[in-house]
Amino acid sequence: MPIPSAPRFRLLRHFSAASLIGLAVVMVGLTLAYRELTRQHLIEHESRANASLTRAFANTTWGRYREFVVTAPGRGRESLLADPRMSALQTEVRQQMQGLQVVKVKVYTLGGLTVFSTDVGQIGEDKQGTSGILAAQSGQVVSQIIYREKFNAFEGEIFKRDLMASYVPVGHAPGGGPEAVFEIYSDVTELLEHERLAQWQIAGLVLGLLLLYWEPLRLKWASRRAAPEVTHG
Repeated sequence: MPIPSAPRFRLLRHFSAASLIGLAVVMVGLTLAYRELTRQHLIEHESRANASLTRAFANTTWGRYREFVVTAPGRGRESLLADPRMSALQTEVRQQMQGLQVVKVKVYTLGGLTVFSTDVGQIGEDKQGTSGILAAQSGQVVSQIIYREKFNAFEGEIFKRDLMASYVPVGHAPGGGPEAVFEIYSDVTELLEHERLAQWQIAGLVLGLLLLYWEPLRLKWASRRAAPEVTHG
């Protein structure tokens, strides 16, 4: 009775499967690494730009509005809105930010009171304990990318936008440290779209290069498996 032969180990099949899995892992890893690096670079770049813009604006306006901001604690929303310096500041902010990617500006006291906002509905809100304000109190500039389905900007409501929110310390208190915190929102939707497009382009390039490397190996293994075995009599 003939003994059934053991099933033949499909080396080429296993090699191909393992190679494809390896290619996929490498491509995903490189793509994610590229995405994280470019995102961090974008945050750092836009954070510096927002900080520079805020400081330039503060250098020209802070002297006129410093008292309005630092003496705001204890004042209610209606009192702040009725102050003539509020309308003057609204006008200056909109004039100086015109044509830029900035879509909203807010000013907080160190205690977190919203003294000013280009979205007047937010004036008088208590934001005490907000992490960005707490960090700015110690002199740090803190930024993050956020996504909003709907956002109240200078020119009205905007939809489905990626925004960079930066908290920037402003002024010099007599005892050291800042006197207030500015929050500035810039629209980075197009920048992130370009980043995502570049990400897919890089992924395609990496995949193409890996396939160029993998195909000769596959053909070499296939030719070896197809070669007839030499028997010795």
